[in-house]
Amino acid sequence: MQELSFTANRFKAKQSPLTDEHPTPTDVPQKQGISCKDNILFDSEYYTLSNEYKSIPKLDEFETILDLKAVSPLVSVLTTNSRILVYNHESCSSVTHTFEIPYSPNSYNLMPLSAIISNPLNALKPDLVVIDPISGEFQFFESIKLVPSLSVLQNVVKDRITLYNAEFLTGVQLFQENSILVTTSQKRVIEVTFKDQLGNISIKLNQVYNNRPLISSILSKTHSISEIENSSHIVSIKTYDASPIMKSIIVLESTGRVVFINHLKGSSSFNLVAQHDMELILSNVGLRFLDFEFLKNSKIGVFLTIDLKENNLISNVFYFENLHSVPNMISNKSVPCLSLDEEIIDPKVFSFNLEKTLLVKNDKKLIIFDPNFENLASPWVEVLALNRSLIIYSAEKLPGLNDKLFLATNEGLLTFSFKESGKSGDINGFLKEHINQYLQYNKSDGPLIFDLKETSLAIATTNIRDVLSEIYDELLENKSNASGFRSFADSNLERRVFLVKNLTAYTQRNYDIQNDEVLRTKILKSCELLALAKNFLHLNTNYSLINDSDMLDHLKIGVPLTDYLQNNTKNVLTLISKYVNYILNSGTENQVIQLLSLLKELFINSIIKLDDDVKQLLGGSSLSSVFVDHFELINNVNVITRKIYNLASETTDENVLAGYNQTLIGLSCFLYYSVNEIVEYLSTRGGSALVLFDELLTKEKDKWVHVFVVMKKQRDILPLVNKYKDFAGLSALLESMREDIQTLFESEEISEIEFANMATDVEIEFDRYFEYYGYEFAEALFSYYKQNHKVNIMLQNFDKHSVHLERFLESDLSNYSFGWIHDIMNHKVGNVSNKMIEVALEYSTSLREKKFQSSLGKLATVLQMNNSSEQNSNNLMDCYNANLSITDVQECIYYCMQELGMFSNSHALDALIDSPYIRSNNFNEFRERLKEIYFKLERKGSLDILEIVDFVSLGCFQPNILTNEVPKNGGCDSTGRIVLEIYCKTLHLLKTLTNCGNISLIVGSLSMSVLLKLFLKRIFMNRDYVPLEQIVLELEKESLNISFNDHSLMLSEDEIYTLQRRSNSQIKDYEKENRVSIS
Repeated sequence: MQELSFTANRFKAKQSPLTDEHPTPTDVPQKQGISCKDNILFDSEYYTLSNEYKSIPKLDEFETILDLKAVSPLVSVLTTNSRILVYNHESCSSVTHTFEIPYSPNSYNLMPLSAIISNPLNALKPDLVVIDPISGEFQFFESIKLVPSLSVLQNVVKDRITLYNAEFLTGVQLFQENSILVTTSQKRVIEVTFKDQLGNISIKLNQVYNNRPLISSILSKTHSISEIENSSHIVSIKTYDASPIMKSIIVLESTGRVVFINHLKGSSSFNLVAQHDMELILSNVGLRFLDFEFLKNSKIGVFLTIDLKENNLISNVFYFENLHSVPNMISNKSVPCLSLDEEIIDPKVFSFNLEKTLLVKNDKKLIIFDPNFENLASPWVEVLALNRSLIIYSAEKLPGLNDKLFLATNEGLLTFSFKESGKSGDINGFLKEHINQYLQYNKSDGPLIFDLKETSLAIATTNIRDVLSEIYDELLENKSNASGFRSFADSNLERRVFLVKNLTAYTQRNYDIQNDEVLRTKILKSCELLALAKNFLHLNTNYSLINDSDMLDHLKIGVPLTDYLQNNTKNVLTLISKYVNYILNSGTENQVIQLLSLLKELFINSIIKLDDDVKQLLGGSSLSSVFVDHFELINNVNVITRKIYNLASETTDENVLAGYNQTLIGLSCFLYYSVNEIVEYLSTRGGSALVLFDELLTKEKDKWVHVFVVMKKQRDILPLVNKYKDFAGLSALLESMREDIQTLFESEEISEIEFANMATDVEIEFDRYFEYYGYEFAEALFSYYKQNHKVNIMLQNFDKHSVHLERFLESDLSNYSFGWIHDIMNHKVGNVSNKMIEVALEYSTSLREKKFQSSLGKLATVLQMNNSSEQNSNNLMDCYNANLSITDVQECIYYCMQELGMFSNSHALDALIDSPYIRSNNFNEFRERLKEIYFKLERKGSLDILEIVDFVSLGCFQPNILTNEVPKNGGCDSTGRIVLEIYCKTLHLLKTLTNCGNISLIVGSLSMSVLLKLFLKRIFMNRDYVPLEQIVLELEKESLNISFNDHSLMLSEDEIYTLQRRSNSQIKDYEKENRVSIS
């Protein structure tokens, strides 16, 4: 506090002008303006808190408030670091009217004392006393004026209170109609009377109490507040009327000494009746007494003490059977609703309700309880916590207003008005009432705090949860008094949405909601249902949605829509579902389009925007489950959204298109959000609904995202795509953003500089996700490029993320069908040589791919010969050569069949699979195998060596089926020559592969001699189509000497097993065929 040097003779009484030009101070927050009466801040059946008057005088710059107290319901005294102002609360002018006394600071850090003596004839013309605490000099101002007046005269009388060495005044309070009691630092109480019984000024001083310690007073040489605080001093004086002619004064010292003094009214007589040392009675020397209240009617004294070791504020209740006997202790309990870590600041105790109820004020907390309290349930306890920003300068009970407490604050004058005591109740009852009070009276800028921690009560988590759940139910079912359930439906629903959001904020602060998924879900669902009801009612009011008898009959709600939405809020989605079904089944196309627009507005406002707000309060961990039981509604919205998408694709009217686009964006966002939420919610619960919603999400998710791509609104959906870690959707959005910029540049809609800047922004976006999600995002992005045939973008644009790219390329051999480009670009030819053979064998889906990959691998092997072992290079070269030989034969087969017309003749396939050899031996499995190979060959799919042998040797190329020509004299016609060419190519291939080195990669465990035996046996059995001598000639050309007999062409069991395994199915016809004799 600033040092003050106070001099009484410098007082200059003056009245402030009617207009005030003082600027608002910057160091004490306060409201200015016209006073406002009856501003109820809190109202219950037990008490009311109101901000009776909000105005306080404006202060000069650098002026600060030191003290403020109410002296009557209309008048307060404000002491600053430079003046004393007495002002009238009820001034209705733009500036509150004040009476001002300026003063100069003194050097002892002590502010002047002041007191107001009321004027029974005119409340706005009281008397004022201002006292210098150091010198004892005072001035008495008679009938100061707190209303505008033409009179400038002011009657002032000066006098002095005699003080001892280093003694100074510590307090002043009103005693009788014309007198005050002044306390000193040396434990003296002095009465100062200003008027006689006739009302004439007559100043008299009387000593009421003197417990001045002589030695310490003589030795003291300083006017120190801290010295007084640390030693015995007077802490409180209470007075009351003992009888019509007798006044009682009770003085309490900080050490527990309490003194009872009687005073005959109108006299100068003060008689000490009794005194007690309460510290000795409590047998605790570590206590400091702070305040007390004496309940005259019940002869009970309540003393507030603090245990300095434990910082514990204790209420000590004593029964005084008579003043002379030692009082009996009834109880000494810690004041309820105060925790041990709360700072004890200026505690005061007051009585209400004919002394049946106590109120303890400590710092910013008011605690109301029974003097004989023991616990929360019995008897009753209430607590009012005030905002930390509120500065309470004083708490006073004023004469004649026994059930009111006036709190002078920087926000004006707060009035606590007591009504009646409550009854004992259980903890849940207390909690429910407390939380409902929050809902009714909490304001963001209000002075009250309702958080449960402010009650300092040990409340179990289960109790909080049960009560919160019950209140949420009441708000949803319109049973809460806080919601104004008898008001109009629109205002009622608006109020309930507001309350449930406020309650959510309260829940987040007062309950561990993160560990209670059930309550989180309930909160979000309650918010959503109330918002849906409110917004649906709003739409119905604006657009008359439900406006005919047929629709009402279909909906079957039985009551007016307003009543239904207000009182059956939890069934609002059932109503909306019925309404949507009715429009879809009975409405026109225009009504369906309007329905979509309205649903977009309804769902965006009620779900997307609201959920965003509520989830922030719940820590972002809640899932929306409101549509779990309404799959049909979600599916219908999706179906008509697709219809609008198609209409938007066809329309040319820009205005209509703009409307469609807005609707599509809104509903696609809603569908994407709600279905993702439901699937995530149900993923831990299972059930048939999960299957339905999961299928819908899998099928439609990409389409909902694509709407934002088409509309170029990618950034609008990015937060949701991120939320659900939909990396496929994220990849599509980011790549579309990159393509949009490229398109703008190529169409010359943006400059080169703009293109560079925008491209950099998108690149930064890509980099951000790479950094945040790592390979999880990279894998999805590269898979997207692969699936959408954009591998060139993947290979060219992500050099800085090459680690992720190479990991992706190596994660699956199929990726090497394009990954070889990356190796070539990075001069890794050896990788191409080593990997391409396996790619060509395992993942080539077409003949063309297989030939290209084999050729590329062969070329890479040639280039790599000097950098690898000779054996490895030779083996790879043999494999590539063998693979190329197989592709050459397959090409020959394809073109020969094309020449024979077997791909255009509708009967060719039937003829192919129905050779006499197959038919006579009933080889049905071979028929199916031939069909598979035929279709594969027709689409130029890649065949392996066994497929070629089976197809060529088992297939029937009957000339009488394929052409009208019939061979003569056993000769070979044109068809026969073509078939012979196929046979010859196949024989040559088998011979070539027989002479190759290590080609196990190509043929696996197959033996070429086995395939040759199989091939020759079948040709022999089909020799009617190609003369046998032609076959023999070809064998001679290939230097293959094989005799055509059963023994030489018979296969072993192992060889047959190898054929079955290579054909990828257990074809039993190989075993059956092996038993067929060629003789």
